[in-house]
Amino acid sequence: MVPRASWASAWLAVALAVVAPSRDARAQTRCQSPRPHVVLELAGAWPDGERGAITAELRAALETQRIELCLVASERPVARVLLEQDGPNRVRVSIGDQVTDKRVERTLELSSFAPETRSLAIAIAADELLRASWAELLLVDAPPPAMEPPPEVREAVERSIPRAAPDDDAWLELTVPLEGFGGGDVWWGGSLRAERWWVERVALRVGIGGR
Repeated sequence: MVPRASWASAWLAVALAVVAPSRDARAQTRCQSPRPHVVLELAGAWPDGERGAITAELRAALETQRIELCLVASERPVARVLLEQDGPNRVRVSIGDQVTDKRVERTLELSSFAPETRSLAIAIAADELLRASWAELLLVDAPPPAMEPPPEVREAVERSIPRAAPDDDAWLELTVPLEGFGGGDVWWGGSLRAERWWVERVALRVGIGGR
């Protein structure tokens, strides 16, 4: 017969083994680094595995911008992302922008997406809407931000804005040289050059000439 004390010790060990991973899982959802962070909330019923897939895709997108994604806020985040199911094939993406102190929304239609691409599409939509909201920081007459934008936020916005080509994006040059030499010889010729800039630092240059 096993003593009661042994049974009690065994049950205690099992309980600790169950509780400890649960605490570790909660810790992993909380932001730990000093980098700016975004808090994600998924409301409503989601298909099996889709919550985790969306979280992983959005975390990867923000990681390239040196911004952390959390499920529990440890301090004031730069934004809160709320994803809500609005029917079987619609998702409402809401951004609570703490930097510019506004809320923006968009509805994503998913009927044309394959099941295996839905999570990526939702994450991309949330990432794009975040940067669209922060784009206000680039406006000259924008109101002052509600909080000091971290450098990572400004860099994320600047990278998402297409750079304009140089003002003088095309030119044409025609040259007709005339040279005289002793003995009455006269040489003349011409050259034509054209240059076209497509984007910054990328140009096409064509030239032809003869004498």
